[in-house]
Amino acid sequence: MKKILQALPELLTNLCISFTVATLVYTLFDWDKETMRRGWVFEILLLCAVATVLQYQFFSGKAVKRLSYLWRMVLFAVLLLGVVSGCAVAFRWFPLDQAAYWLTFAGFFLLGYLAISLVFELFFRFQRKQYDAALGRYKRQNPGQQIKGGGPPGVLFPCAGSARRGILFPRRKERPPCCTPPSSPWPPGWWGCL
Repeated sequence: MKKILQALPELLTNLCISFTVATLVYTLFDWDKETMRRGWVFEILLLCAVATVLQYQFFSGKAVKRLSYLWRMVLFAVLLLGVVSGCAVAFRWFPLDQAAYWLTFAGFFLLGYLAISLVFELFFRFQRKQYDAALGRYKRQNPGQQIKGGGPPGVLFPCAGSARRGILFPRRKERPPCCTPPSSPWPPGWWGCL
């Protein structure tokens, strides 16, 4: 329950953003009408809520943890296509017995999914370049200084190697020096377990 409450602000923010964007996109496709049917507003809200929860499950790193990014994208797309298809059937968005409508529907879904994925990928690449540039500036301004909390280059979890080999540390108050975080009062050499 605590995890759900902690995730709620992020979920609600993402829901608001996706609902606003979906409503604006819908109005672009239906430009000739002055108003939008109330039922469509709730259909879009339901669809955005389900998509937001799926997105949180697959991409927050808190629920699905061991899948590669590619498989997350594929499974998310398949599940979301199923949800959107279920909405198309339940709300009668088009004649259900004609294959041409289903092919058009699937094509628009895939094009939209690819476009959104491309936008996110470009955004994250841009953001990654900014972070790399900031890290480079920090390293140039502070030569020889190790970044706080870091170990040897490229090692995020220094004791993972010994844990993978099946070496379990006994439960006691003293921790072996190899698994002592750099900010602790234990002697240095915490990465010696690799």
